[in-house]
Amino acid sequence: MTNQCLNHQRSHEFICYQCNSLMCSKCITNHSKDHPDHSDQFEHIDDIKDSLSTLKLDDIIDTTTTTTTNTEKNEIKEHFEQLHQYLIREEHKLQRDIINDKHTITNQIDNNINHLKYALNIINIFYKLNSNISNDTNNDDKNNSISLSCYDQSIIADTTTLYSITTIMESIRSSSSLQSFVNDNNQTLFYDKNNNYFNIDELLEQHSNSSTSLLLDIIYKYNNEFNESTTNTDNNNLTLSSYKLSIKQPDFNQLNSIIEQSIKLDKIGSNESIDTKTTTSNNDNKQSYIFTTPNLLIKQQLESTTVETDITKYLSEIDKLEGYLRAARKMIKCHREKEKEFEAKEEKIAVQEEYIVKLEMRLAEKDERVDSLAKQIKEGKEAQERELNLILTAFSNTGVEFERRLKNSDKKLFLLKKQETDQEN
Repeated sequence: MTNQCLNHQRSHEFICYQCNSLMCSKCITNHSKDHPDHSDQFEHIDDIKDSLSTLKLDDIIDTTTTTTTNTEKNEIKEHFEQLHQYLIREEHKLQRDIINDKHTITNQIDNNINHLKYALNIINIFYKLNSNISNDTNNDDKNNSISLSCYDQSIIADTTTLYSITTIMESIRSSSSLQSFVNDNNQTLFYDKNNNYFNIDELLEQHSNSSTSLLLDIIYKYNNEFNESTTNTDNNNLTLSSYKLSIKQPDFNQLNSIIEQSIKLDKIGSNESIDTKTTTSNNDNKQSYIFTTPNLLIKQQLESTTVETDITKYLSEIDKLEGYLRAARKMIKCHREKEKEFEAKEEKIAVQEEYIVKLEMRLAEKDERVDSLAKQIKEGKEAQERELNLILTAFSNTGVEFERRLKNSDKKLFLLKKQETDQEN
């Protein structure tokens, strides 16, 4: 594209917007004749320059006005955000103690549930071992067993809601006894594939098939994991505050007055100076602002009342759950007393067995002494017999020697003595 008209060799001065053509001063005359409907669609370059200058100034003015408006809008937004943040902080400040108490109660319920699980397993293991040791268990004791093996084996959906504190509290509230509470939660809180936390056969083998030793070891481990004195102390020290909520309907006229005093926006006329626009704030002397509505107050009152009701329910359910724990501890105490009786009997039997062993040892010693004396007597008798035989032999030899000498010295006297001896015999 050239800067001059090819027909008239002049510079372009006009543009037709309709056909988008550049023309010189002569071309525009012919163009108007040929296209009369384009008469209002062409424009001279000088007019275009003036329009561009005016348009640029208008854009600057519009941009400045828009920027100023956005700044004011952001300032208003930030001002009311401060009010909102203040209300949020006040809300959290009022709810902090209640929320902390609620967390404390929730943790205590979880701790008591875990404590109850372990206690129930000890009780059931005790009855299983008793049933293996003796068939003479009283019917009353059997009725006291909290069995974990007689559960309803039906499969239920294992969802998170079944383990929530709300569900646990509802179950405690609807249960009439510890047994019913355990049965109602047999597929959730108290569910275990092996029905207990211990392999009885393996533990019995480790304790030389001694049920007494096994029970004492399990109770010892139970006390290590759940120190009873510490648990009781924690339960007794669970003192939660009571709350009384008082709400006074605010004076909305006064609130409106405070808000109007804290921020002000004046509308400026087109002929006024921008400096006459004023925005006032209390940044140098910060104050506390309150902004609310009747609906918000009603909602806050309902939420606070609900929280207070929940706290009361939690305390009630904790009392009931602790009652279950006391019952379980009482059963464990009873089992311990029975174990002590069994131990006393076993100790008595052990003493008697020891006495019998001592008697047997004494009898064995006496038997050894008797055998020794009999041996000594027998040996003495044999010695006496040997000595007597020796004497008799010596005496016999002496008589034979006497007869031989007598016979050799005087045969007549020998025959006479022999006759006398024969007559005497």
